[in-house]
Amino acid sequence: MRMIAGVIKSTPKEWLPVLSHIPPPNLRRINALIGEYNKIQQNQNLPIHEGVDGTNPSRLISRKPPTRTAITAMDEEFSLIGSWHNISHEPPGFHLSRKSLSALNRVRTEHGRCAYAMHKWGKAPTPFCECGAIQTVRHIVEECPRTAYSGKSEDFLTATPESIAYLNSPNFYL
Repeated sequence: MRMIAGVIKSTPKEWLPVLSHIPPPNLRRINALIGEYNKIQQNQNLPIHEGVDGTNPSRLISRKPPTRTAITAMDEEFSLIGSWHNISHEPPGFHLSRKSLSALNRVRTEHGRCAYAMHKWGKAPTPFCECGAIQTVRHIVEECPRTAYSGKSEDFLTATPESIAYLNSPNFYL
């Protein structure tokens, strides 16, 4: 997941499945459980069939037996892809060009190629902006007299046309 995140700084965990196009673990577990259950049901010679129906009184009763979970998921017609698309949606600005979407996501996460980060990585001599303050993404977008965005910071979350025009302007680089 480190390569997917871009190695700039930690990416929120809830975004990793979306960015990597890998379904979340809970859905993958249910899908694997259904596959195992179907495989067991098809082979009647397995000794597990002695306890699957719940008639074996010598075993402790599980609070949440996997067979019940598998049966419930199959009754609800569980689909890995269908379930995953129900919980994820395309964020605003998803259909922008790669350059614009990258800049938008850098502003949203406040992790980008600013002087502070470049200095921390040893790629820039100082962490300061031309205006004299430490140059972070927040400084570039909200505080710097040269590059500050005139609208609200929430505009980047909703990808308004004004915020996209700001990101595509020649004096903005991140």
